[in-house]
Amino acid sequence: MKIALVQFETKIRQSLSVISKRVIDFIEKVKKKDCRIICFPEDFWFGPLDYYPDKEIEEIVTKNFSQIINWFCHQAKKYLINIVPGSFIIKENSCYFNQAFFINKNGKIVLIHKKQKLVPFGFEGSKVTFGKNDFKVIEVENIKIGLLICRELFYPEFFGKLREKGAEIIFIPSFWSKRSSDYQNHKLKNNYNILSEIRVIDTLCQARAFENEVVICFVNACGNLKNKNNFDVLAGRTQACLPFYGCLKNLKQNKEEMIIFDFDKTMIDDARKAYQLFK
Repeated sequence: MKIALVQFETKIRQSLSVISKRVIDFIEKVKKKDCRIICFPEDFWFGPLDYYPDKEIEEIVTKNFSQIINWFCHQAKKYLINIVPGSFIIKENSCYFNQAFFINKNGKIVLIHKKQKLVPFGFEGSKVTFGKNDFKVIEVENIKIGLLICRELFYPEFFGKLREKGAEIIFIPSFWSKRSSDYQNHKLKNNYNILSEIRVIDTLCQARAFENEVVICFVNACGNLKNKNNFDVLAGRTQACLPFYGCLKNLKQNKEEMIIFDFDKTMIDDARKAYQLFK
């Protein structure tokens, strides 16, 4: 099974029509290569809501979100491809959630994951409610799939719960910066002249693949965002990590690119025979 991971460049306030055209371009490219699943990053459509005034946020999380997720369902059915459309901040009743989806090739939402471990600053840290999930796994074309979001990469117990339910591939849509105005507000005692966020991503993606005998699909956004109060320089580092191999492919630059790799289920079977970590 061929899988496509899209390192999408996020641009604040780009029109819905332009973004949808960019998304379709990727879908059409991967369909020509016979990909069965395509995954986009967290928050890739709008970027962090810190960049928007309150009135605009309300429209994004209600009207715009509903329009976009229905549009994704239509594209999945039209192109007969399974889609992980990243994640979106949504509003349920009076609560905000950061929510990821898996849409099957029939255009049906078959898996939802609400982010449990939130970024402890910015809009997400102050306004978003943490999810309460039972860590569901779905089976798509005889492969068991789970979802996590961005910062949840730090929490091995989340991966363990998905693995115990048989997960073979875990998709992690992310919006992870290597430099950010939020990081500068931490007021650390020391100045660390290293891009530690990149080291965190690369180290943990490989570790999670090995320790859970699964494929890790970490799908990050790219780009440079700035307004008078905020800035973000995205880390890139979209990657596929597998048992035995470690990191198979890694998009190391902060630019729009795509990974396509061929998933062989027998490799997971071999890893579980060799490591036997969940016996």
